[in-house]
Amino acid sequence: MLNEGRRRRTKSEEEEEEEEEEEEEEEEEEEEEEEEEEEEEEEEEEEEEEEEEEEEEEEEEEEEEEEEEEEEEEEEEEEEEEEEEEEEEEEEEEEEEEEEEEEEEEEEEEEEEEEEEEEEEEEEEEEEEEEEEEKKREHDVDLDEDRQGLTS
Repeated sequence: MLNEGRRRRTKSEEEEEEEEEEEEEEEEEEEEEEEEEEEEEEEEEEEEEEEEEEEEEEEEEEEEEEEEEEEEEEEEEEEEEEEEEEEEEEEEEEEEEEEEEEEEEEEEEEEEEEEEEEEEEEEEEEEEEEEEEEKKREHDVDLDEDRQGLTS
C-alpha cells in the first residue's frame, strides 16, 4: 500500500514536472516568438526609415535639378538681354555714323557754296574794276579831246 502511494506521488510529481517543463517551453517559445516579432518590427521600421530617407534624397535631387534648370534659364535670359543690348548699341553707333556722314556732307556742300559765292563776288569785283577803268579811259579820252579842241 505504501509503495502504491509513493508511486502515485512520483507520478503526480512527474506529471507536474512535465507540465512545468511544457509551460517553460511554451513560455520560451512565446518569448522567442515575441522577440522574432520585435525583430521583424524593427526591421520593418528600419526599412521604412530607409525608404523615407531615399524619398527625401530623391526630393532633394529633384529640387536641385529644378534649381539648376532655373539658373540655366536665368543665364540664357541674361545672355539674350546682353545680345539685345549689344545690337541696340551697334544700331545706335551706325545711326551716329550716318548722322556724322550727313553732317560732313552738309558741311562740304556749305563750303562749296561759300567758295562759289566768293568766286562770284571776285568776278563781280573784277567786272566793276574793269568798268571803272573803262570809264576812266573814256573820261581821259574826253579830256584829251577837250584839250585838243581848246588848243586848236
